[in-house]
Amino acid sequence: MASKRLERVFLDLMLKNLGWQDAQVSEGDEPPDFWLDMAGRRVAVEITRIYRREHRTRGSPDAAQESEYDRFASNLAASYYAEPDAREIQVRIAMPSIIASPVVRQLPREERKADLEDVATRALARLRHLPKLAAWGRHEFRVRQRDGRPATLYVLALPPESGMERQWSVMNASIGWRGYVDVPLLQSKIDAKAMDLKKYKDRAGEAVLLVVAHGTRASGFLELGDGITVNPRGFDAIYFQRYPQGTQAVSFALPTSSNRGLEYFAQAAVRTHPVLLVVVVAIVAVILVLVVGIGADSLSHVDVTEPQATGTVREEVECRAIPRQGGRSVILVAVDDGSEIDRGGPNIVDVCSRGNPYVDQPVSAVAVRGDEDLETILPHKGAGIALGTAELGN
Repeated sequence: MASKRLERVFLDLMLKNLGWQDAQVSEGDEPPDFWLDMAGRRVAVEITRIYRREHRTRGSPDAAQESEYDRFASNLAASYYAEPDAREIQVRIAMPSIIASPVVRQLPREERKADLEDVATRALARLRHLPKLAAWGRHEFRVRQRDGRPATLYVLALPPESGMERQWSVMNASIGWRGYVDVPLLQSKIDAKAMDLKKYKDRAGEAVLLVVAHGTRASGFLELGDGITVNPRGFDAIYFQRYPQGTQAVSFALPTSSNRGLEYFAQAAVRTHPVLLVVVVAIVAVILVLVVGIGADSLSHVDVTEPQATGTVREEVECRAIPRQGGRSVILVAVDDGSEIDRGGPNIVDVCSRGNPYVDQPVSAVAVRGDEDLETILPHKGAGIALGTAELGN
């Protein structure tokens, strides 16, 4: 299968770039795409592509157009060599640019397909009557599309058995602007592949994901920007490859936001003595007062019940609302829940927007990043503090 052969090409470049040439490669069970066995380690490798202007659900219009161009060139070559006495040639085709503008009428798909078929028919007739060319001789001609703009065909005469006679292509597929990887799109690629981890992770010591931008195609003219970080979602490593230039590791985001240092301090304090919980919250509150100027009248309290303890254990937890522009607030909360954070449990919005609610299950600190995207900013296991911020709508 062509796609599998191409994936193996991407994998071989990754192995070379990472110095893993000694790895024994075997095809995976889909998933994963490949298994690597090296020095007593077994690594599962998944490979996925990323494109310019790619939509998470509708794909990339650039990649779709390139596929259409590939079919055009391949079908034209097949039709040409259907004649047994056809001379061996290589053809490169320059199609008129697609003008993506609302003021220019775009041909419907069926009309565009019919137009390309007409161009192919007339181009084939011209290819059948080429002037006499010596090996490596060149010739070019034009065939106009329905809108009057020409497609230009560049012909190269080949010597016998060159192996290049089927390498026909549309040049547009390799001409375009360079861009940067869209980070939310990259994360969505990781998220999608991570859904299959449970199918094979127990059979591998490590699992890595290779995200490839095909650098010889306009849809893959992508670079990884500086400072990019992602959530690995269970993968041990994420690699970005702009083929054939090289492969680089993608950095992982810290498990917390800028409160990471406060998190370590808070967890250490709670392990030392639970009473220090109040001290931790007080220190954080003072910092926030100095930074954003919180008024003392903004302090409220939330009662939290720890479900894992015998009887009822009530902790007074400070919840400070920090006024922000647009009527929104940032809530700082510290909760000693004594158990693993439950991502599906009530979030800070539930806790801090209703006065003194009774919470009978672990509370998760979440941050609102968009209208619907809620993300835990401080997951942890075991007794400790969940410390973080969340934006509220009121």
